[in-house]
Amino acid sequence: MKKRWIAGALAGFLAMNVLTVSAQDLSNVEPAGNTEVTANVSGSGDVTYLVSIPERVNFGTLTQPENNTQAHPAVRSFNVEAVQITGLDAATQRVVVLLKDGSNAGGFQLTGQSASNSGKVLNYTVCNETGTDITGGRPYDNGYLLAAFSAGGQNVAGQLKLEQNQLYGENLEQWAGNYKGTINFFTRVASLADIN
Repeated sequence: MKKRWIAGALAGFLAMNVLTVSAQDLSNVEPAGNTEVTANVSGSGDVTYLVSIPERVNFGTLTQPENNTQAHPAVRSFNVEAVQITGLDAATQRVVVLLKDGSNAGGFQLTGQSASNSGKVLNYTVCNETGTDITGGRPYDNGYLLAAFSAGGQNVAGQLKLEQNQLYGENLEQWAGNYKGTINFFTRVASLADIN
């Protein structure tokens, strides 16, 4: 009888030790319980990315050229970088960067902010890393394509070009003052078929 009792107690003790490993304790008072089982399947659309854009670009002080027979561009460079991209199918997808002017006027422009130059507009272009004006490309809903990144660490050096010949022959008293504009940047994941 003692041997059976010892064997039974030992089996009960071992069973109790196995049960205490679970997420909740089960006992003779609470003999049943539930465990929630979860999983996560990452779909092909679960792409995360971080893209760095310039905070501001300043053309500085523009000057009236002595002639308009040659170009007198004011050029400023800027960088856009894919800091991090995860989950992207590089064979079929890209993280694209699109740009458009904040005024929705079509091209890119700066408008006069002072009393003397109110209503005056200076046009400029945004060029990709090959020096090509991006507005010559296909227009998308959220702007013109500047970059298509396939991995983190990639960057594009763009340029803003303002032709100072716009000031040639003008009365500078009417053009003097500050000018301001905005570039709207938009990023999204796109298939290669959408951007080619």
